[in-house]
Amino acid sequence: MSELGPEDASTSQHGQATCRLLLERISEKGDLPGFSAAVSSIRRAMEINDETHEELIQTILSDPALVQMVLRLANSAMYSRFGRNISTISRAVVVLGQHAIGHLAFGIKLVDGLNGIAPSSARDTQALMQRAVVSGHIARRLVGPMCTAQDGEEVIVATMLNSLGAILVSYYLPERWSILSAASDTGPIETQAREQQVLGLSVQRLGRFMAQVWGLPNNLLVAMQTIEARRTDEPLSHGDWLATMATLGTRLATLMLREASVQPAELDQLARDYGEMLNQDIGEFSEELAAAIGAGRAEVAASQHLRAAPKPEHQVARALKKGLGDIERAIGDASTSEILSMAVEVAFVACQPSQAVLFLRQRREHLYRAKFSLGSAINAPAGEPSFGEAYQPDMFHAALSTRRINFVENADAATSASYLPGWYRSAFPQATAFVILPLTCNQQPLALIYIGWNEGQSRPRIAHEELQVLNRMRDVIDEALSLKLTALGI
Repeated sequence: MSELGPEDASTSQHGQATCRLLLERISEKGDLPGFSAAVSSIRRAMEINDETHEELIQTILSDPALVQMVLRLANSAMYSRFGRNISTISRAVVVLGQHAIGHLAFGIKLVDGLNGIAPSSARDTQALMQRAVVSGHIARRLVGPMCTAQDGEEVIVATMLNSLGAILVSYYLPERWSILSAASDTGPIETQAREQQVLGLSVQRLGRFMAQVWGLPNNLLVAMQTIEARRTDEPLSHGDWLATMATLGTRLATLMLREASVQPAELDQLARDYGEMLNQDIGEFSEELAAAIGAGRAEVAASQHLRAAPKPEHQVARALKKGLGDIERAIGDASTSEILSMAVEVAFVACQPSQAVLFLRQRREHLYRAKFSLGSAINAPAGEPSFGEAYQPDMFHAALSTRRINFVENADAATSASYLPGWYRSAFPQATAFVILPLTCNQQPLALIYIGWNEGQSRPRIAHEELQVLNRMRDVIDEALSLKLTALGI
């Protein structure tokens, strides 16, 4: 697919002018709320090849509503083959994969963006947005449980994006949309000709243009096209397969929303048209199409419950126990770094600090270095903060040498300040309270998690019950990592 921009030679002057007009209208009326900014951060996080997935986890955790929706969907029937009871984003990434979670986040933020413009949009725009959301669920049901989690999430987002151009035209260019929607002919050739006459390019191509402006991944851009049924002797490329499933999802959603009951003959025709392309038995494929429409109707019926329920008053001990359960379930298939990053997330989500930071022992360098952090940025102009492993009379070394949790309620108190090292004051200058959770392997110091609250931030209750759970977390991690080393003969 060639790059498309307002000045692209492959686009007519009329089409270029439409692209520029769309950008002007978006500037005047406002972008899809929160979507374009979220796209860049999620995409950047997906491109980082980091075993801890720190960037992606941090990006999702910065949006509480996104956290709740990702966890709700990760525990839904859609992913039941992966097991349930996923309560941390770290665990969701381990189980479903970084790219699946990234695409899942794309889809949720796209729906959020569409919902953001819905109250002020015309009926046509609202109908198109409903079709986009429903078509994504239909396509996800259609690809079935045999696809990977990443394929499933790609299908949802690609299918919703199939309607992006129409949504943008109806909302930002209503005078053009009224001309396009007024015509009675519905054939693909007539529709394309009409779009060229009114816009200078197809509605889908205009949608791809904005998707490029927002920086969506190339795999999704390639899928933003309608694939007509055709005979082929070669297997479809992944991009063509994705676009074909998006085409089917959109057409099924259009049928479902237009008719009270979709006629079997219409589904049989679609099954004949696309079954051979997708290497499907025609009869079975027709039944799958009907089941997918059923899933779409269930989605419409449950749409009022799609938004996450308000979060109840936070209870630290309960949240810690829930996260600890996630760590225990992950031990069998998670790496050491994934277990440690999960522990940081559990502490961050449950205790609601300003920062949660993992300091990992670097034996060759004889120091502990910050390797994974969530929350506000650490003040570290010279790189990640670190401190030597040789014992010093301070709170950090005391926690590591005794395996005991240190909880400091007032870091400015004279009795506390005298035991705080200089590197700490430099890295966390605004900290007023903190917990140091030492982590061990075979009873030997391995790492520590710093959980700190900054000045002006309310701090939840940290008492005996909470400390008991943190102690249990320390022991679970020690046992798990010790067993992993034993299995490796170390």
